[in-house]
Amino acid sequence: MNKWLLSVALLALGTNVFAKDMSADKTDGCGPGWYVYKEKTLVGTTVRGTTNNISSPWAAFGMSSGTMNCAKHDIVLKEKEKVHFTANNYEALVAEMAQGQGEYLNEYAHSFGCDAAQFSEMTQSNFEKIVPESGNSVELLINVKRQIETNALNCAV
Repeated sequence: MNKWLLSVALLALGTNVFAKDMSADKTDGCGPGWYVYKEKTLVGTTVRGTTNNISSPWAAFGMSSGTMNCAKHDIVLKEKEKVHFTANNYEALVAEMAQGQGEYLNEYAHSFGCDAAQFSEMTQSNFEKIVPESGNSVELLINVKRQIETNALNCAV
């Protein structure tokens, strides 16, 4: 029994030694795990992450979508902006892609972190592969990303 108690004490001591302040870490700032363990330590992050993952099948969705007291992750926000821009400017984007130039197309290129001239040239030369017959803006966005990758454009997608 004494060996067991000693093992638990050493584990607790080791945990406290490695439980440094994680206040700079903003990755676990929300979700149901915060009701279980509030300290921003390595142990707290682990407990919250485990709790958030097993508490509900909807916890991960709620945390990444901006509900459950969570701020939306930068990646989600950037993708949402691209989807919104593509949908709201679909006709202008398609017209400018066919021409290989334009204000909307330049703004679209910058949203991907691409050089506007290279991006415009790529969209014009791959117009048939990019613009869907269905007129679906999400499909257009997916096709643009695919062509950025296929053509090895130096973008920050």
